[in-house]
Amino acid sequence: RALRIDGLSVRGDRGTMAINNLSFTVAPGEILGIAGVEGNGQTELLEAIAGLRSVLGGTVRLGATSLNAMDVRERADVGLSHIPEDRHRRGLILDFSISDNLILGRQHKFAGRGGLDREQIARNAAAQIARFDIRPTDAALPARWAETSVDAPTAVPRAARPHLVIHWRRTIGCMRPSLAEVRAPGAVQAVVRRSGRVRILDGS
Repeated sequence: RALRIDGLSVRGDRGTMAINNLSFTVAPGEILGIAGVEGNGQTELLEAIAGLRSVLGGTVRLGATSLNAMDVRERADVGLSHIPEDRHRRGLILDFSISDNLILGRQHKFAGRGGLDREQIARNAAAQIARFDIRPTDAALPARWAETSVDAPTAVPRAARPHLVIHWRRTIGCMRPSLAEVRAPGAVQAVVRRSGRVRILDGS
């Protein structure tokens, strides 16, 4: 399903217009890279698509579905995944275990009788650690203990196999298997880089 942005307008944190009447389409299987000096609307665009920032006007669509009225969880349920700009503030809870971080935003899918299904969470963690080469391999350790190597790889599995992946500075903290696995066949990717040229090579 294509990502379609039509006439999008968004204010920045200071109340000024950060994005004004922006339109573009990203087709299935296509990667869109956005490059520029930090502070020129990249954050606002990513947050507006992810549902973290309200829009003044325009529409965000995934296929035929409008995302404008959806919250973050609802957007995830229709196939949007977001690897955030600040992975420590919005991507992880550093004092939680690696296994618990791997289900953030998807807790409702791991619900059991009277709470979370810990066995299902443990099985998910073991599978994702093996698949994405997350280190250390002990899922019971707090994410903080391994934050230099696990922050992006822990966020990546939650984004695997969606219709749309949006992520900021794609390679920061990512290991080779994480990059190769995150892209689902036919999925749309929107990538924001701080500055310079955008060079996208899967698995590099």
